Amino acid sequence: MAGLLQSYIGGRWTNSDDGGKPLHSAITGDEVARISRSGVDIPILLDHGRNIGGPALQKLTFHERASQLKQLGKVSDGRQGRVLRTVDRDGRYHP
Repeated sequence: MAGLLQSYIGGRWTNSDDGGKPLHSAITGDEVARISRSGVDIPILLDHGRNIGGPALQKLTFHERASQLKQLGKVSDGRQGRVLRTVDRDGRYHP
C-alpha cells in the first residue's frame, strides 16, 4: 500500500484520521499514493480563501498574477531534474 498524503491547512501539515483512498497512476493504473479528506478542517480552508487568499489575489493586476505564475514555473523547472529522478518509466513516483 502506498503512503498517505498529508494536507497543508492553516499553516501546518495534517494527517487524516483514516487510511485514505487509493490514487492511481493514469499511465499504469498502479496505486501511487493514498488520499483522504478525513480530518480536514473545511471551515479553516474556506476562511483562508475568503479572508486571505481571495483579497490578496484581488489586489494583484492581471500582469502581476502572470508574473507570479511565471516565477512558479521557474521554480518548478529548477526542480524538474530531482522530480524526474523519482519517477520511473511507468510514471510511478518513488520518494
